[in-house]
Amino acid sequence: QANESTCTACGGGRYSSATGASGSETCQACRASTNSSATGASSANVCTPCTAGYSSAEAASTCSACDGGKYADEGSNTCKICSAGKWATAGSGSCTSCGTGKYSAATSASAESTCSSCAGGRYSSATGATASE
Repeated sequence: QANESTCTACGGGRYSSATGASGSETCQACRASTNSSATGASSANVCTPCTAGYSSAEAASTCSACDGGKYADEGSNTCKICSAGKWATAGSGSCTSCGTGKYSAATSASAESTCSSCAGGRYSSATGATASE
């Protein structure tokens, strides 16, 4: 009678529904934008979507936080750059617009401090402005 401990488990980010498998090639990768820390998983159901602000490549055991100046929707496999007039801290699910009276021409801004106040004699009535009017 075989000892189950002699069977090697598929690693995190992978699963296999095959029985009697003789090699790691039966371990299938969780798709990009999902992750699983479980080892020895037998179903793709263990592959869960990355939360907003995080992304993953294929076969990931964890999702990685987006860098500052970038964001990701839930279940995303890439972090996207914040456009001018917006900013985001690391791990953000969306970019935040510069407030009224402020603007920023910078893309990938990672802090509100990149939003500059309009100089005297100028204004910006919109949020997310890229230049003062």
